[in-house]
Amino acid sequence: FEKRLTYRSYLKIYQRLLKPSGTLQFKTDNERLFDFSVSELKHSGFTIFEHTRNLAASEIENKYTTEYETRFMEQGFPIFYLKAKI
Repeated sequence: FEKRLTYRSYLKIYQRLLKPSGTLQFKTDNERLFDFSVSELKHSGFTIFEHTRNLAASEIENKYTTEYETRFMEQGFPIFYLKAKI
């Protein structure tokens, strides 16, 4: 997973780029990647303050969707989501 955008080396870059009030939002259909990302974020000092293991079934507003995300949701697959801050 070291090439994934939630690997700790990338998270260090985000920490430098994010404004103090900035947040990082992450969505995936891959449960293993989601679990890995949660671990990496916590290890890197981020605080996860919003998360779900099924975005479509949650009350979290989903403003933006990709073609793949829409397709997976239509097939009944969960979309994993989190929102974190430094």
